[in-house]
Amino acid sequence: MIWKEKLMRLKPCGGARQWLESQTDAETAWNSCEQADWLIWLALVLRIDRRMRVMAACQIAKAVLKHTPNRDEPLLRAIETAKAWSQGAATEEDCYLASRGAWDVADTHLGPASQVGYAAAYTCYLASGFDYNSYDAAVVSHAADAAVAASSDREADGARAAFLKASADIVRKHITFAMIKEAAGL
Repeated sequence: MIWKEKLMRLKPCGGARQWLESQTDAETAWNSCEQADWLIWLALVLRIDRRMRVMAACQIAKAVLKHTPNRDEPLLRAIETAKAWSQGAATEEDCYLASRGAWDVADTHLGPASQVGYAAAYTCYLASGFDYNSYDAAVVSHAADAAVAASSDREADGARAAFLKASADIVRKHITFAMIKEAAGL
């Protein structure tokens, strides 16, 4: 299976490697993956257009704003500024400046608000041109952590899995298999 060899050469994490081994074809793998962090990582390493990755990150971060009552203004501003950048209506500098408010929330609060703050800040960093390889996945990870922090202890594992699954659908909405196929040369 040439497609698996190509993807394995990109050095996915152990869990993704193991999961890929069980897949029969690349398109089915992309469309059935329930790990948004794996999908966004693949889009990053294949150098999928940053604007598409930012759009996905914005929607993922916005999905957990409900866990931040009374503290969401700087977080929403950060996410909306990153979204505006992806549409050509804001600059990288605007995104960097908007990230400061999100960092303030992340650094001064605990629980879900802190995690949503990090997700919003990393979304802005990604849009700011800080295209470091962990910012894409950091958005997903912190947003999932916010969903977990907002759940009861008994629901934590289920909340994370459900959020990652819903976020995987968001990633696929913005980054299609056709884009992956072309970028990977499959």
